[in-house]
Amino acid sequence: MENRESVSESFGKYRLTQRLAIGGMAEIFRARPNVEGAVGKDVVVKRILPTFSTDERFAAMFVDEASLAVQLDHPNIVRVLSVFEMNNTAYMVMEYEQGRPLHEILKERKTLPEEELKGMLRPILDGLAAVHAENFIHRDIKPPNIYLRADQSP
Repeated sequence: MENRESVSESFGKYRLTQRLAIGGMAEIFRARPNVEGAVGKDVVVKRILPTFSTDERFAAMFVDEASLAVQLDHPNIVRVLSVFEMNNTAYMVMEYEQGRPLHEILKERKTLPEEELKGMLRPILDGLAAVHAENFIHRDIKPPNIYLRADQSP
């Protein structure tokens, strides 16, 4: 479920500026470096919702998987920069990618030509193969989580 709204919350090295989405287990924010006058790129911060952060097993799994994801380096997988625990929950910090989620494009256009889909799916499947090569299982592949950049690369 999307819920884009401005926020202003600081913690550690980051200041949350916009809630991008909230789902069943986590909320996702756009954030900036939390240093006065700092020049830095925006990032995305994924934070476990309070109801799940109290589940030690879930929180440990989130941290373990995010820690492994830091090692992934593929042009079609958003780069995980760090993972940490603070304020009785866990956080994952990722690069911020400009683009549009596939579900918005599909809502607007209803369907896509086969060649366009193939051009999109091949790099996604290549990225997924890189994930599987590290013995990962991506548990949330769906159109809202697939972003297309301006050059149409996923």
